[in-house]
Amino acid sequence: MALLRSAADCVLIGAGTLRDDPHHQWTPSTPVPELAEELAAHRLRLTGADGPPPLAVVTGSGDLPAAHPALRHPEGDVLVITTEDGVAHLPPMHPRVAVAIAGRAGQISAGAVVEAVRTHLAAVTVLCEGGPQLFGQLLAGGWVDELFLTVAPQLAGRSGQAPGPVWSPVPHLPRRGTAARSAFAAPLGRPPLPPVRRHTSGLKFLRARAR
Repeated sequence: MALLRSAADCVLIGAGTLRDDPHHQWTPSTPVPELAEELAAHRLRLTGADGPPPLAVVTGSGDLPAAHPALRHPEGDVLVITTEDGVAHLPPMHPRVAVAIAGRAGQISAGAVVEAVRTHLAAVTVLCEGGPQLFGQLLAGGWVDELFLTVAPQLAGRSGQAPGPVWSPVPHLPRRGTAARSAFAAPLGRPPLPPVRRHTSGLKFLRARAR
């Protein structure tokens, strides 16, 4: 994640992602602060930029957490993309936070979001880190060029006592879960072995040791 952010012209997130992580800054060094100098040098070599990539936050309603450090004390430039109705509901924000209006009200189209980051941030390489609604719109609109996928060797399930999945790598786990009547989230004992089958569609069938 740190390397992807280092190469990006802009990191793009939805308002829900901002709210769900109340202390994050979405800079290259946030996941690995001990490598801040190395990541800054790497980004300078890649892009010529001597600071973190700007953060773009999409909110149709303007309902953003006023105390979030990315808005109150940002480590880089921030662009809030909102609507004519939403701009009236934005909280007070740091002077480094700019606002772009990309619609009248309600949901902002994926095309309008892309146009906003291109126009206001001169962004060519945009790293979208979610959430699922924003990313789904970009995907449906044909704005996604590459996917960065992580395979985690974990299983998820439900039990009669658990109100929902204990752990799930996807937004909506099927009702019965991956393993019925077992709510657990323990990682597999060893890393997965190399894929044993690769389909022509790109689908990989993996195997992993359970003990």
